[in-house]
Amino acid sequence: MREKAGEYIENTEDEYISKTTVSGKKIIINLRTVKKFFRIFPHAINYYFLRVLQRIQMGIPKKYIFNIFNKVPFPKNKIKVIYFFDYIKYDLVKIIQTLEKEVKWKGPTNQEDRFDCLLHPFVNHVFLQSLGISSDGYISSNIIRNRNLRRNEALLKENHIRKTVEKECRNIINELDLKDYKMPIIKKSYN
Repeated sequence: MREKAGEYIENTEDEYISKTTVSGKKIIINLRTVKKFFRIFPHAINYYFLRVLQRIQMGIPKKYIFNIFNKVPFPKNKIKVIYFFDYIKYDLVKIIQTLEKEVKWKGPTNQEDRFDCLLHPFVNHVFLQSLGISSDGYISSNIIRNRNLRRNEALLKENHIRKTVEKECRNIINELDLKDYKMPIIKKSYN
């Protein structure tokens, strides 16, 4: 890399810029095939056009409209960006209590996520087969990080899913009358 960058390398900052420039040239050279270029170009133009249009509709100052990857400063207004999940608190217990109280809903035990989807056990089965953790377990890990669920509660739910997922899948296979379907086996090392 140093030989290619040559004279441009003077300090660590220049070395970093030179490497990205050199690899940037490599990427451009690889994308020059006509087939790839015409496959990507219309999507890139559409994306750029929609971003510019969005910036115009938002009333962003003119000098920031066409550079779609820069953040727009609003020094006079002192605007603070608040993202959706920063001000909507996810409280699973409160959500379930509200559903039970307002709609008289009765949910299945030990299962909160995707309880209305008949095929969700297959999603859990595929996740367990390939990753060793169910889809619900993956979602629970994010809820644990947000401190809305304790680890031992999530482990109990994950173990329940591991025990029941094959039975649930087989029940759905029978219900849909797919007797010829052979369900893949979950690796024993994950159980």
